[in-house]
Amino acid sequence: MYLKLSVAGHLTIFLTRTRWPFWSIRPARVLLLAVCGTQLVATLIAVYGWLMTPLGWGWALVVWGYALAWFLVNDRLKLMADSILSPQLHAN
Repeated sequence: MYLKLSVAGHLTIFLTRTRWPFWSIRPARVLLLAVCGTQLVATLIAVYGWLMTPLGWGWALVVWGYALAWFLVNDRLKLMADSILSPQLHAN
């Protein structure tokens, strides 16, 4: 649960920083480095079990896959919600 909350929480930053698809604007280098660094540390904490039961690499990959899949779903939902709530921006 710790790893899922950490990964999904940080991925949400990439969804909320733009109203367009997450890949449309490159994140600032400092943001990208901060997220990658903290997620590397969070993954190592979960895998090797610092102050928690070790998760192992297999389950860590499952958690990452799950979080990334929902990240993509949430990006599509964000775009759909934005097109409904702000139709004037999508009138092209």
